[in-house]
Amino acid sequence: MNLPLRRIFLVITSLIGTVVGIWAAFLPTEFYESFPGLGLGPWVAVDVRGIRSRS
Repeated sequence: MNLPLRRIFLVITSLIGTVVGIWAAFLPTEFYESFPGLGLGPWVAVDVRGIRSRS
């Protein structure tokens, strides 16, 4: 892979990371409720029963 193509991919992935980081920093509730987006559903499942049974 040549250098200009690598730089283009680096810029694209950096922009994607920046957008996701800004989203998480300024809208944390929306980020955690909808991440990873694209209708894939929640990415973290909270097992409240497991937490309560340990204490």
